[in-house]
Amino acid sequence: MRPWLNWIEYQTTNLGVAGSTPAGRAIFLTFNAPLRHNKSFMRFFIKLIFLIFLLAGVLYLIYSLKTTGIRPEYLFLDSAAQKSFNTQDVTHFEWRTQSQIFSFDKTSSGQWQPEKNQNTLKKLLDFLSQIQLNNVQQTTPAALEVILKVQNETWRGSWDGLSFVWIDGPKKGMGEILSSKKNQVFFRGRFIFDNVAIDLCPTDPKEILLRMGSKNYTLLQKNGSWTNNGAALKIDSDAIKKWIRFLCNAPVRAIIDPAYNPSRQSSGAITIKYSDGKPLSLTRVESDLFLIDKWGVIFDGMTHELDTLQKALEETSKP
Repeated sequence: MRPWLNWIEYQTTNLGVAGSTPAGRAIFLTFNAPLRHNKSFMRFFIKLIFLIFLLAGVLYLIYSLKTTGIRPEYLFLDSAAQKSFNTQDVTHFEWRTQSQIFSFDKTSSGQWQPEKNQNTLKKLLDFLSQIQLNNVQQTTPAALEVILKVQNETWRGSWDGLSFVWIDGPKKGMGEILSSKKNQVFFRGRFIFDNVAIDLCPTDPKEILLRMGSKNYTLLQKNGSWTNNGAALKIDSDAIKKWIRFLCNAPVRAIIDPAYNPSRQSSGAITIKYSDGKPLSLTRVESDLFLIDKWGVIFDGMTHELDTLQKALEETSKP
């Protein structure tokens, strides 16, 4: 699907995008003060240094806006941000993914129906009300749409994997090139209302099957130590234990809808068998993105930890 490609291309090219946050204004400095004596010169010199640093800061800010954008934490659900609509005025809400449509209506008493997921719905409305309103042009079809009814006016928004734009309603043509953190909200897709809990160690792992590129490893645990396929070949058991500690507490950065990821080719896999006999499979499709059951899960640092483990296994597996 195109949304994932749109976002990856934007992350890797850093090209200027039409409709992004304005870069700001240039500052021009003019000095006419004569240098008559040392004191005047020192005052002038100090002011010059101060203004040089000030100008450098402004130029760095402009550069940041043109390349990476404003830091996500300054943008995501900022309670101080000006809202484009009053969330209390919304009476109808639709979250339209490619495979499922979620629809809510507010009753005359102010309650949302269906009642399920009201907390998430309210957070979503807050989030959408804080989308920045810049002139943004989308060039690819919508992967997800949002429909609101605000004071009897219909707002329809489109997300393409890179930006969110209101394509109908009072703010038609206005939207935002999304930060990474904001984009994750839309990449969640049909799982936006799911409480996803990822537990990679419900019980102690006893067997781990690793497929890393062209190499496969079968790691077996016995009496507190690990072996490679049960062989007596020397193996770095401590490296495996360290990796398992990371695995059991791996930080989840985001849950995404696999429908928005174009790749169906696996670049690696992990199968874990636990002491209770139940297995869990993780299929690696891109960097830190893994498929687990029906979800796409992005883990912070998983790729780095896997690479470190593979190096340790290769070193200790040498004759």
